[in-house]
Amino acid sequence: ASGAGDQAITALQKALADAGPADRARLSVALGEAFANLQRWAEALAAYEGVAKDAPVDLRGDALYGACFALHSLGKHEESIARATALRALPGPHRLADQGSFAIAENLFALQRYEPAEQAYAALLAHETFREKAGWKAAWCRYLRADKVTAAQRFEAISKTEGSPFAE
Repeated sequence: ASGAGDQAITALQKALADAGPADRARLSVALGEAFANLQRWAEALAAYEGVAKDAPVDLRGDALYGACFALHSLGKHEESIARATALRALPGPHRLADQGSFAIAENLFALQRYEPAEQAYAALLAHETFREKAGWKAAWCRYLRADKVTAAQRFEAISKTEGSPFAE
């Protein structure tokens, strides 16, 4: 490791300590991202949570998604769902709202709540960014719910999808 990540964190912490109110949200998000890049999830979460609720909606959404990701990485799936839900509720919609929807599905899957996870993945099938992975995870939801026939049909269809990273 080059130490560049730690140097960035030190610089961001200093900048945040010296910042005026107008710059705090942006610097807190940047600090959260720096911690996340080093997989220091608890510290990333603290930085994201430092963004004021009245921060500009773009930065508030970035902080909510960062917190969602950090909480998922910490195994705090219910809390992660709450942050993703808050992200999706922001006016706009926020540019990361669809990622928030995918995060909800992933957290439901991690909680082994396969029926609502499958529904959440199914809602993402129309989004090109998530279509292949959502279809694959929805098939796994069926398999894990003991619907082996439907799961096999879905896995077979995926296996025939040219260029899919999930085709075998």
